[in-house]
Amino acid sequence: GNLIEFRASISKEQAAKEAKELLKRKLILHNLPANIQEWWLLDYFNMYGEIVRVKIFRDLQTDEPIGQGYVEFR
Repeated sequence: GNLIEFRASISKEQAAKEAKELLKRKLILHNLPANIQEWWLLDYFNMYGEIVRVKIFRDLQTDEPIGQGYVEFR
């Protein structure tokens, strides 16, 4: 399952600032091959910096990759 983080409510300005910072660290990926594996992305993108998370988006019914995902760097 996914880890859920709870924290105190923040202002809209602070939320916008955090979202902007996150976008600087997140590389969005498109047109990924159907047989892609998370560890392949980890192995490849690790040369560009410390990776926090790799996510490959999957079809909710078939669990097959849909060709999109992201790599998040520290």
